Amino acid sequence: MYDYPYILRHNCKDIPEKILDVVYVSNGEKNANLNWERLQKLCPRAKRIDGVNGRAQAYKACAEVSETEWFLNVFAKCWVHDDFDFNWQPDYLQNDKHYIFNAHNTVTGLTYGHMGIIAYHKQLVLDCETWGLDFTLSMPHTSVPITASTADYATTPYETWRTAFREAVKLTQQQDPQSQYRLNAWLNVGNGEFGEWSMSGARDAVDFVATGQDLQLSFEWAWLKETFDSLYN
Repeated sequence: MYDYPYILRHNCKDIPEKILDVVYVSNGEKNANLNWERLQKLCPRAKRIDGVNGRAQAYKACAEVSETEWFLNVFAKCWVHDDFDFNWQPDYLQNDKHYIFNAHNTVTGLTYGHMGIIAYHKQLVLDCETWGLDFTLSMPHTSVPITASTADYATTPYETWRTAFREAVKLTQQQDPQSQYRLNAWLNVGNGEFGEWSMSGARDAVDFVATGQDLQLSFEWAWLKETFDSLYN
């Protein structure tokens, strides 16, 4: 009923919806080309952005190539499910926001928005000048209860460790029960070949947070590689 005062009535019944652009973003992930080829089969209209340094800069590059008000951002760590509907539409009657789809993590057993597809509002991304540890959550956002993909991050020891480290840093800053439950899973559940590296990444993140250093360091690729090498190489 909240929509009712804003509904426009048209005599024409053939008003086409403008399908959203789909933009794939990658930056050296081991399975980036494999997951891109899969996405092309599922959604031939997808575009690709590759090799942009900096997470915010990569998101802004994706927004710049989008020609629609929202765009579906698919990440290199997304193994997109066969049944995901790329014709999905946001609620245009609500305030501008990002929509976060769920991803299933086979290593931790968790299913939530981390590493999931995101429908970004183009202008919100382009206009964003300051952000916290999580670029997406720094702007209006909501969750979509659809599991659109499987998280494909456990590909090498370093990539697995890096992903777990970054996510655990963010989770340590959230005191709500759900975030603490997720952090506990990252720390203690490690299924599959690289499961130990995933748990190590989360545990090293907790140790890093305890040092009191600048948490933004955890999103610098060079610093992460140096930290990993200092610990394990």
